[in-house]
Amino acid sequence: MIKILVCDDHDMVRTGMVRALQMEGKFQVVAEAASANLLLALLATKPGADVLLLDLNLGGAGLVAGMELIAKVNAMDASLPVLVVSMHNDAEVVCSALDAGAKGYVTKESAFDVLEDAIRQLHQGRRFLDPNLVEPIVMRSRRAPNTPWDAALTKREREVMVLLVTGHRVSEIALNMGLSIKTISTHKVRLMEKLNISNNADLVKLGVLHKIHA
Repeated sequence: MIKILVCDDHDMVRTGMVRALQMEGKFQVVAEAASANLLLALLATKPGADVLLLDLNLGGAGLVAGMELIAKVNAMDASLPVLVVSMHNDAEVVCSALDAGAKGYVTKESAFDVLEDAIRQLHQGRRFLDPNLVEPIVMRSRRAPNTPWDAALTKREREVMVLLVTGHRVSEIALNMGLSIKTISTHKVRLMEKLNISNNADLVKLGVLHKIHA
């Protein structure tokens, strides 16, 4: 029987997943966590799990925090394969999770038998990618190898991003650019969507990562 650790901050999703796995009779959920901190505390106790099912955006902390959590899990227990179970199906997010150290990735829209197969594959030391994600990943790989990470942004969105990352408020940016606060807020929402980030903290981390400065 494969022993599983489940980490998801949505109680209904986590409970439903646990019940479905337990009913199969092939899996034993040895522990559950509703946050990154609880997960790391559980790992410190050596729960004896064979596979970790991990949501990426725990408590609204953002995708960057999710990638960092994968790396922390690997550092604490390199023998525990991480299977991401996420609502995000964007190729950039998937590849970032795999680059961070996840051994598999399925979406929450996947059929349950896909999740079962993923768990078995990771338990056997293999990798697994949701079949519905293969085409987007392939298309991503066909892009020019030197495509900038911010290629999807418009010139104005890049300008707004630089100012946000360097500590300027939306109202200040609007005043400096001679635009309305609503317009700058719209640019901010769009650039964050394109970069697959959900909060200011992740935007700042991204800025530090890519050495953005005014």
